[in-house]
Amino acid sequence: MSVLQANEVTDLFESDSYKYTFILTDSLIQKQAKGLVTKYGEKGLRTLDSIQFATAISLRNYASRFITISHSLSTLNCRLLPQP
Repeated sequence: MSVLQANEVTDLFESDSYKYTFILTDSLIQKQAKGLVTKYGEKGLRTLDSIQFATAISLRNYASRFITISHSLSTLNCRLLPQP
């Protein structure tokens, strides 16, 4: 990615960021993310995706939907997300 492209992506992110809720991670999310990578790493789950996934699991009682553009997360079986 060129510097110009990186700047364009950053600008787009900043202009769209009001649409999203950002959640701070804590040690519990980090611990769960590590466990998810250990358990589902062979199915394509990687570290940053596992942080998103652990956050989604921790918020499953508060959010009605989880949106990602991560190919790894979107291809994992939806049944991996525990039901509330």
